Amino acid sequence: METVSSLLSKTFLGNTVKDYLILFGILIGAGIAAKLFSVIISNYLNKVMKKSEKKTVNKTILAFNRSITMLVYVTAVLLSSKMFEVTERTKLIYKYIIFITGALITLYIIFTAIDATTLFLLKKAKKTATKLDDMLIPIIALSLKIFFVMVIVIFTANYLGYEDSGAIAGIGAGAIIIYFVFRTTDILTAYLSEQVKKTKTKLDDMLIPVLGKIIKIATVIVTALFMLNNFGINVTSLIAGLGIGGIAIAMAAQNMLKDFFGAIALFADRPFSIGDRVIVDGVDGPIEKIGLRSTRIRTLDGTLVTIPNAKMADATINNMQKRPTIKTVSTIGVTYGTSVEKMHRAIELIREAMKNHDGTENYWVYWKEYGPYSLNILTIHWCKYLKYDIYLQCIQEINFKIKETFEKEGIEFAFPSQTLYVQNQDKKN
Repeated sequence: METVSSLLSKTFLGNTVKDYLILFGILIGAGIAAKLFSVIISNYLNKVMKKSEKKTVNKTILAFNRSITMLVYVTAVLLSSKMFEVTERTKLIYKYIIFITGALITLYIIFTAIDATTLFLLKKAKKTATKLDDMLIPIIALSLKIFFVMVIVIFTANYLGYEDSGAIAGIGAGAIIIYFVFRTTDILTAYLSEQVKKTKTKLDDMLIPVLGKIIKIATVIVTALFMLNNFGINVTSLIAGLGIGGIAIAMAAQNMLKDFFGAIALFADRPFSIGDRVIVDGVDGPIEKIGLRSTRIRTLDGTLVTIPNAKMADATINNMQKRPTIKTVSTIGVTYGTSVEKMHRAIELIREAMKNHDGTENYWVYWKEYGPYSLNILTIHWCKYLKYDIYLQCIQEINFKIKETFEKEGIEFAFPSQTLYVQNQDKKN
């Protein structure tokens, strides 16, 4: 017994073997206690969450089990450390380690709860008609995680005696606000852009992307002012000081301001919408995008032309899309050898070809004049199809019909020709 007693009383690194055995026993007991707590909580959560999704239940139980295990072990180490002879510095290190470990455990539990709630809400959201909630739930979940991380960081900074924890709070809050607003704005813009396509007007199609950009810019400005104020900078004096500097900035950025107000004028006046084919200063093509600074036109050749909004607001805009029909004026010439009866028949055939086509809104067909080498029939046709390729198809089908009926009736088209009369001089003499 004396041998065992002397063995237990031996010291190692300032502590006896007996102290180390007690520590080992405490850790074993902590493991048993952690396992026991895990079983109890697992059974309890299974009963409480029996109606929930199995995946959610298992994830929640696993998170709580791990958290409890870590908490029990940390508590055991804290209690056993009281038995050891340690320096004040070591005690302080223990204190920090335990605090940080507790913070991490708290974050782990919070993250697990957020993930479980997110899974549950996403399952419910799938049953709704709209997809908006499916897109917003993950963003809210991530924003909450960032928020709780910042809260734990601030508490840890205060506990460790860091004096500038307010600055950390300001930066964290600004980051959360910008992330949440930007992501929410992107989702709402995408969602509303799909919804407004169902409306008759195209004004909302143009306004929604612009409003999204304005919201983002305003968020950055407001958040920046908030963060500057949090760093102790007098924002009121700063804004007042910008009053003088703002004049210089406005002079330097006057073209940008002109473009911005030009965009407002375009939205208010609505001379065109996205997709309309326009002619502006010789540029012909559909409107592809209307931004805060410029308007983009995709030409018929496929190139992209960017025109500043200030110039667009002052330009003469020919909106081809606003015309009710496409007018086509042409002349059909028949030979001078055509009889009066066949001239009547030719005019009648052209009128029938135009009248019987589905794309015809109105038409005029008249014998207009005697040309240098043909009898000219004036035709004016108004096509109801505004899409250019369909309009061309309509005109082509009418031309085929006229050509076909003229050939059947024996009516000849005229072409540039000359008739030469040669006088015989011998016979004259």
